[in-house]
Amino acid sequence: MNHIKVDLHVHSKYSKDSSGSVEEIIDSAIERGLNAIAITDHDTMEGNKEAQEICDGKKLTIIPGIEITTKDGHLLVLNISEKIPSQLSLLETIKRARDKNGFIIAPHLFHRYRHGIGGKIKKDEIEVDAIEVYNSRYITGIANKRAKWYAKKNSIPIVAGSDSHIPEMVGYGVTKINTENSVENILREIKKSNTDIELDRTPISLFLKQAVISAWKHFLE
Repeated sequence: MNHIKVDLHVHSKYSKDSSGSVEEIIDSAIERGLNAIAITDHDTMEGNKEAQEICDGKKLTIIPGIEITTKDGHLLVLNISEKIPSQLSLLETIKRARDKNGFIIAPHLFHRYRHGIGGKIKKDEIEVDAIEVYNSRYITGIANKRAKWYAKKNSIPIVAGSDSHIPEMVGYGVTKINTENSVENILREIKKSNTDIELDRTPISLFLKQAVISAWKHFLE
């Protein structure tokens, strides 16, 4: 059994700050040798559902997912088929995710300007299934190191994600798992902490391209 490569944090044009069609994202993922991706648009599952339809019967596995904006920061919720409302409390969001058998990841945990939930995990019943300890969109890497330290301290499984906002960014943050390529197997092995992280920082040129596109989309609204 070979390691499969998964990008658990991908945005498409359905996110207001992102661009790129679902088809372009899928092509980019395949070109970079990924076996599975989770399209986790902000507060919508339209991009993910489109990807599932396109990839039905293909080698690239699409993990159902969404990035939810809570009152206290962002959460990735995988393995659900319906979106959870935004702007709920962390605790209520997690409760609703659990009711739907959702798999919860805390992304960019200590990136405050990107709405990380910080040290709220393990407090007031806030529990997640994994922490994104490597987010490929960073300048110094300090926040990633803090997230890794925090996950180890609290014995929480670790994952990586590109947090891509344009197709060219897909695959810069990869979680490697030694399992069969299915949603059930991927999430089970993550929960068992059977993951390796593949580090590949997003180039500054792509940062700038994404920033320009995001600003332009905001201007047109």
